[in-house]
Amino acid sequence: MKVLCALVCGLASVAAGAAQSPGFTKAMQEYQQGNYNAAFADLKQLAEQGEPEAQFALAGMYNLGKGAPKDDAQATAWIHKAADGGLPEAEVNVGQMYEKGDGVPVDDVQADNWYRKAAEQGNASAQAVLGVRYQRGQGVPQDFVQAVAWQRKAADQGNALAQVEVGIAYQKGQGVPLDYPKAMGWYRKAIAQSDMNSVFLLATMYAQGQGIKKDYVGAYALLSFAAASPGPNQGSVVSVRDSLMKVMSMGQIDKGKYVASQMQKVGVLQALDTPH
Repeated sequence: MKVLCALVCGLASVAAGAAQSPGFTKAMQEYQQGNYNAAFADLKQLAEQGEPEAQFALAGMYNLGKGAPKDDAQATAWIHKAADGGLPEAEVNVGQMYEKGDGVPVDDVQADNWYRKAAEQGNASAQAVLGVRYQRGQGVPQDFVQAVAWQRKAADQGNALAQVEVGIAYQKGQGVPLDYPKAMGWYRKAIAQSDMNSVFLLATMYAQGQGIKKDYVGAYALLSFAAASPGPNQGSVVSVRDSLMKVMSMGQIDKGKYVASQMQKVGVLQALDTPH
Protein backbone atom coordinates (compact mmCIF):
# COMPACT_ATOMS: atom_id res chain seq x y z
CA MET A 1 0.00 0.00 0.00
CA LYS A 2 1.92 2.99 -1.35
CA VAL A 3 0.33 5.86 0.59
CA LEU A 4 0.60 4.07 3.89
CA CYS A 5 4.37 3.91 3.47
CA ALA A 6 4.22 7.53 4.65
CA LEU A 7 3.37 6.09 8.05
CA VAL A 8 7.05 5.29 8.53
CA CYS A 9 7.56 9.03 8.95
CA GLY A 10 4.16 9.32 10.59
CA LEU A 11 5.26 7.17 13.50
CA ALA A 12 8.04 9.65 14.23
CA SER A 13 5.85 12.72 13.74
CA VAL A 14 3.16 11.46 16.09
CA ALA A 15 5.79 10.39 18.62
CA ALA A 16 7.05 13.98 18.62
CA GLY A 17 3.57 15.39 19.23
CA ALA A 18 2.83 17.66 22.16
CA ALA A 19 0.13 15.63 23.96
CA GLN A 20 1.02 11.99 24.65
CA SER A 21 -0.32 9.50 27.14
CA PRO A 22 2.26 7.73 29.31
CA GLY A 23 1.32 4.46 27.62
CA PHE A 24 1.91 5.87 24.16
CA THR A 25 5.27 7.32 25.20
CA LYS A 26 6.28 3.90 26.55
CA ALA A 27 5.20 2.16 23.33
CA MET A 28 7.16 4.62 21.19
CA GLN A 29 10.27 4.08 23.31
CA GLU A 30 9.88 0.34 22.81
CA TYR A 31 9.50 0.88 19.07
CA GLN A 32 12.60 3.07 18.86
CA GLN A 33 14.56 0.44 20.78
CA GLY A 34 13.53 -2.21 18.26
CA ASN A 35 11.26 -4.04 20.71
CA TYR A 36 8.48 -4.27 18.14
CA ASN A 37 6.44 -7.03 19.77
CA ALA A 38 6.10 -5.09 23.02
CA ALA A 39 5.38 -1.85 21.16
CA PHE A 40 2.71 -3.55 19.07
CA ALA A 41 1.00 -5.06 22.10
CA ASP A 42 0.95 -1.75 23.98
CA LEU A 43 -0.24 0.23 20.94
CA LYS A 44 -2.99 -2.27 20.20
CA GLN A 45 -4.34 -1.97 23.72
CA LEU A 46 -4.32 1.83 23.52
CA ALA A 47 -5.80 1.79 20.02
CA GLU A 48 -8.68 -0.41 21.12
CA GLN A 49 -9.32 2.11 23.90
CA GLY A 50 -9.79 4.79 21.21
CA GLU A 51 -6.48 6.70 21.34
CA PRO A 52 -5.99 8.18 17.82
CA GLU A 53 -2.20 8.49 18.09
CA ALA A 54 -1.95 4.81 19.00
CA GLN A 55 -4.34 3.88 16.20
CA PHE A 56 -2.19 5.75 13.69
CA ALA A 57 1.03 4.18 14.98
CA LEU A 58 -0.57 0.74 14.99
CA ALA A 59 -1.55 1.24 11.35
CA GLY A 60 2.09 1.96 10.62
CA MET A 61 3.23 -1.22 12.32
CA TYR A 62 0.73 -3.31 10.37
CA ASN A 63 1.90 -1.58 7.19
CA LEU A 64 5.56 -2.29 7.96
CA GLY A 65 4.99 -5.78 9.32
CA LYS A 66 6.70 -4.95 12.60
CA GLY A 67 5.37 -6.68 15.71
CA ALA A 68 2.77 -8.48 13.59
CA PRO A 69 2.51 -9.85 10.04
CA LYS A 70 2.18 -7.17 7.38
CA ASP A 71 -1.55 -6.54 6.85
CA ASP A 72 -2.68 -3.70 4.59
CA ALA A 73 -6.35 -4.26 5.42
CA GLN A 74 -5.68 -3.80 9.14
CA ALA A 75 -3.46 -0.80 8.40
CA THR A 76 -6.24 0.82 6.39
CA ALA A 77 -8.85 0.12 9.05
CA TRP A 78 -6.77 1.59 11.86
CA ILE A 79 -5.72 4.67 9.96
CA HIS A 80 -9.40 5.38 9.24
CA LYS A 81 -10.15 5.06 12.95
CA ALA A 82 -7.36 7.52 13.74
CA ALA A 83 -8.70 9.95 11.14
CA ASP A 84 -12.23 9.59 12.50
CA GLY A 85 -10.71 10.47 15.88
CA GLY A 86 -9.48 13.77 14.45
CA LEU A 87 -5.74 13.10 14.18
CA PRO A 88 -4.44 15.45 11.43
CA GLU A 89 -1.62 13.14 10.28
CA ALA A 90 -4.14 10.35 9.76
CA GLU A 91 -6.57 12.68 8.00
CA VAL A 92 -3.83 13.63 5.53
CA ASN A 93 -3.07 9.98 4.85
CA VAL A 94 -6.74 9.16 4.27
CA GLY A 95 -6.94 12.12 1.90
CA GLN A 96 -3.97 10.72 -0.02
CA MET A 97 -5.63 7.31 -0.17
CA TYR A 98 -8.77 8.75 -1.75
CA GLU A 99 -6.76 10.96 -4.08
CA LYS A 100 -4.63 8.10 -5.37
CA GLY A 101 -7.11 5.24 -5.08
CA ASP A 102 -4.83 3.40 -2.66
CA GLY A 103 -6.99 0.75 -0.97
CA VAL A 104 -10.15 2.77 -1.68
CA PRO A 105 -11.85 4.02 -4.87
CA VAL A 106 -10.53 7.35 -6.20
CA ASP A 107 -12.81 10.06 -4.82
CA ASP A 108 -11.74 13.71 -5.14
CA VAL A 109 -14.59 14.92 -2.96
CA GLN A 110 -13.59 12.60 -0.11
CA ALA A 111 -9.93 13.52 -0.60
CA ASP A 112 -10.78 17.20 -0.33
CA ASN A 113 -12.89 16.55 2.76
CA TRP A 114 -10.06 14.83 4.62
CA TYR A 115 -7.38 17.30 3.54
CA ARG A 116 -9.61 20.14 4.68
CA LYS A 117 -10.18 18.59 8.11
CA ALA A 118 -6.41 18.39 8.64
CA ALA A 119 -5.76 21.83 7.12
CA GLU A 120 -8.29 23.47 9.42
CA GLN A 121 -6.40 22.00 12.37
CA GLY A 122 -3.25 23.72 11.15
CA ASN A 123 -1.50 20.78 9.46
CA ALA A 124 0.96 22.40 7.04
CA SER A 125 1.13 19.46 4.63
CA ALA A 126 -2.65 19.44 4.28
CA GLN A 127 -2.76 23.20 3.80
CA ALA A 128 -0.18 22.99 1.02
CA VAL A 129 -2.04 20.17 -0.72
CA LEU A 130 -5.37 21.95 -0.39
CA GLY A 131 -3.80 25.02 -1.98
CA VAL A 132 -2.62 22.97 -4.95
CA ARG A 133 -6.09 21.43 -5.31
CA TYR A 134 -7.67 24.91 -5.48
CA GLN A 135 -5.01 25.91 -7.97
CA ARG A 136 -5.86 22.96 -10.23
CA GLY A 137 -9.59 22.83 -9.56
CA GLN A 138 -9.18 19.28 -8.28
CA GLY A 139 -12.17 18.24 -6.16
CA VAL A 140 -13.01 21.94 -5.65
CA PRO A 141 -13.80 24.83 -8.01
CA GLN A 142 -10.60 26.42 -9.31
CA ASP A 143 -9.86 29.45 -7.15
CA PHE A 144 -6.41 31.05 -7.22
CA VAL A 145 -7.19 33.34 -4.28
CA GLN A 146 -8.08 30.36 -2.09
CA ALA A 147 -5.05 28.52 -3.44
CA VAL A 148 -2.65 31.22 -2.28
CA ALA A 149 -4.47 31.65 1.02
CA TRP A 150 -3.98 27.99 1.96
CA GLN A 151 -0.44 27.83 0.62
CA ARG A 152 0.44 30.94 2.59
CA LYS A 153 -0.75 29.26 5.80
CA ALA A 154 1.56 26.33 5.09
CA ALA A 155 4.40 28.58 3.97
CA ASP A 156 4.21 30.57 7.19
CA GLN A 157 4.80 27.30 9.04
CA GLY A 158 7.96 26.67 7.02
CA ASN A 159 6.61 24.26 4.40
CA ALA A 160 9.14 24.64 1.56
CA LEU A 161 6.83 23.40 -1.20
CA ALA A 162 4.21 25.94 -0.17
CA GLN A 163 6.82 28.69 -0.03
CA VAL A 164 7.67 27.92 -3.66
CA GLU A 165 4.00 28.02 -4.66
CA VAL A 166 3.46 31.36 -2.92
CA GLY A 167 6.54 32.68 -4.74
CA ILE A 168 5.14 31.50 -8.07
CA ALA A 169 1.82 33.19 -7.31
CA TYR A 170 3.54 36.53 -6.71
CA GLN A 171 5.81 36.10 -9.74
CA LYS A 172 2.79 35.47 -11.98
CA GLY A 173 0.29 37.71 -10.19
CA GLN A 174 -1.99 34.69 -9.81
CA GLY A 175 -4.41 35.03 -6.89
CA VAL A 176 -2.38 37.96 -5.54
CA PRO A 177 -1.09 41.21 -7.09
CA LEU A 178 2.09 40.82 -9.14
CA ASP A 179 4.99 41.46 -6.77
CA TYR A 180 8.49 40.40 -7.80
CA PRO A 181 10.23 41.32 -4.53
CA LYS A 182 7.76 39.17 -2.58
CA ALA A 183 8.24 36.33 -5.04
CA MET A 184 12.00 36.52 -4.55
CA GLY A 185 11.55 36.61 -0.79
CA TRP A 186 9.55 33.39 -0.77
CA TYR A 187 11.98 31.66 -3.12
CA ARG A 188 14.82 32.63 -0.82
CA LYS A 189 12.97 31.13 2.17
CA ALA A 190 12.62 27.86 0.25
CA ILE A 191 16.27 27.96 -0.86
CA ALA A 192 17.25 28.23 2.79
CA GLN A 193 15.59 24.82 3.16
CA SER A 194 17.59 23.38 0.23
CA ASP A 195 14.67 23.40 -2.23
CA MET A 196 16.15 23.09 -5.73
CA ASN A 197 13.02 24.19 -7.62
CA SER A 198 13.22 27.58 -5.91
CA VAL A 199 16.88 27.89 -6.96
CA PHE A 200 15.80 27.48 -10.58
CA LEU A 201 12.89 29.90 -10.26
CA LEU A 202 15.05 32.57 -8.63
CA ALA A 203 17.53 32.11 -11.48
CA THR A 204 14.78 32.94 -13.99
CA MET A 205 14.08 36.17 -12.13
CA TYR A 206 17.76 37.13 -12.16
CA ALA A 207 18.00 36.35 -15.88
CA GLN A 208 14.89 38.36 -16.75
CA GLY A 209 15.50 41.24 -14.36
CA GLN A 210 12.34 40.63 -12.35
CA GLY A 211 12.55 42.42 -9.02
CA ILE A 212 16.26 42.97 -9.50
CA LYS A 213 18.58 44.45 -12.10
CA LYS A 214 19.19 41.82 -14.79
CA ASP A 215 22.05 39.66 -13.55
CA TYR A 216 23.30 36.94 -15.89
CA VAL A 217 26.18 36.04 -13.58
CA GLY A 218 23.84 35.38 -10.66
CA ALA A 219 21.41 33.50 -12.88
CA TYR A 220 24.19 31.34 -14.33
CA ALA A 221 25.53 30.55 -10.85
CA LEU A 222 22.08 29.55 -9.59
CA LEU A 223 21.45 27.36 -12.62
CA SER A 224 24.86 25.72 -12.32
CA PHE A 225 24.25 25.00 -8.64
CA ALA A 226 20.85 23.48 -9.44
CA ALA A 227 22.30 21.50 -12.36
CA ALA A 228 24.87 19.92 -10.03
CA SER A 229 22.09 18.61 -7.79
CA PRO A 230 20.43 15.37 -9.03
CA GLY A 231 16.70 15.69 -9.64
CA PRO A 232 13.93 15.09 -12.17
CA ASN A 233 14.35 18.55 -13.72
CA GLN A 234 18.12 18.44 -14.01
CA GLY A 235 18.04 18.18 -17.81
CA SER A 236 15.77 21.21 -18.13
CA VAL A 237 18.00 23.25 -15.82
CA VAL A 238 21.07 22.43 -17.89
CA SER A 239 19.21 23.36 -21.08
CA VAL A 240 18.18 26.77 -19.69
CA ARG A 241 21.73 27.42 -18.45
CA ASP A 242 23.18 26.54 -21.85
CA SER A 243 20.75 28.91 -23.55
CA LEU A 244 21.72 31.69 -21.14
CA MET A 245 25.40 31.17 -21.98
CA LYS A 246 24.69 32.25 -25.56
CA VAL A 247 24.02 35.83 -24.42
CA MET A 248 26.88 35.95 -21.88
CA SER A 249 30.50 36.99 -22.35
CA MET A 250 33.31 34.64 -21.38
CA GLY A 251 34.10 36.96 -18.48
CA GLN A 252 30.53 36.67 -17.18
CA ILE A 253 30.60 32.89 -17.54
CA ASP A 254 33.84 32.68 -15.58
CA LYS A 255 32.36 34.84 -12.83
CA GLY A 256 29.23 32.70 -12.83
CA LYS A 257 31.32 29.55 -12.41
CA TYR A 258 33.17 31.14 -9.50
CA VAL A 259 29.96 32.19 -7.74
CA ALA A 260 28.54 28.68 -8.26
CA SER A 261 31.67 27.19 -6.65
CA GLN A 262 31.22 29.54 -3.71
CA MET A 263 27.62 28.40 -3.35
CA GLN A 264 28.92 24.91 -2.71
CA LYS A 265 31.24 26.22 -0.01
CA VAL A 266 29.29 28.91 1.87
CA GLY A 267 25.69 28.38 0.77
CA VAL A 268 23.55 29.63 -2.07
CA LEU A 269 22.25 32.85 -0.58
CA GLN A 270 25.50 34.02 0.99
CA ALA A 271 27.39 33.51 -2.25
CA LEU A 272 24.64 35.11 -4.31
CA ASP A 273 24.52 38.20 -2.08
CA THR A 274 28.28 38.70 -2.20
CA PRO A 275 29.05 41.40 -4.82
CA HIS A 276 30.16 39.86 -8.09
